[in-house]
Amino acid sequence: MLIESPGLGAPRCGMQIQDRIFDRLPIARKLLVIVGVFVGIVLCVTVLGALRSDILTGVRAYVGGEGLWSKAEKQAVLSLTKYSVSHDENDYQRYLAEIAVPEGDKQARLQLSSPAPDMEAVYKGFEQGRNHHDDVQSMANLFRRFGRIGYMARAIAIWTEGDRNIDRLRSLAEELHAEVSSAHPDAHKVQQISDQISVIDARLTPLEDAFSSTLSAGARWINRVLSAIVLAATAVLLLIGILLSDRKSTRLNSSHL
Repeated sequence: MLIESPGLGAPRCGMQIQDRIFDRLPIARKLLVIVGVFVGIVLCVTVLGALRSDILTGVRAYVGGEGLWSKAEKQAVLSLTKYSVSHDENDYQRYLAEIAVPEGDKQARLQLSSPAPDMEAVYKGFEQGRNHHDDVQSMANLFRRFGRIGYMARAIAIWTEGDRNIDRLRSLAEELHAEVSSAHPDAHKVQQISDQISVIDARLTPLEDAFSSTLSAGARWINRVLSAIVLAATAVLLLIGILLSDRKSTRLNSSHL
């Protein structure tokens, strides 16, 4: 005599109870259950698709944001170089307008790296970095969900190093402004500061390229992985739906024989 294992019997008992409940339902309700299975599948696939879209939007926004960051940094250095020669305050003000871009992105990064980020400060920081308003939510979500993982973690490490160089650039800019604004500017000192600014700019160029290439590689990888997950999940959910609907259809037919 075979004794059924309790572990196997429990699921079978549950299925039998579900079948009995299903048999007692009116035909309209039975059909509604079958339709509901496929509605649930559609909702699951829709949620997965929306998640995939949000992640890819965030990655694309970061790649675009890096371009804005790099352009602003180069324009800031160019304005400082002009200022060191012209001593025109307008050139320094143009520098301040451009350096505000990486400063805004840094504000967002520091907030997102904290245990309890101020999301309003995050959004303001990204928008100060000239990122589009519609993208900042996706950028914040990507940082919070994947900031410690793979490509995103490496990109953030590069970003952090870039900000350290920006801090040094700002310090040199303040020294330059103080010297140029003095009663008797020292041309030699001005040149020394200008040379140091050029060195910082040269250090930032490979970091900017590395950030962009890292995120681009990450975007391709994420797109492949998410596409595979969505296809696999869709196939599994459809299979489950077909099996469940077939079982329920069989029960529906047998209950009316």
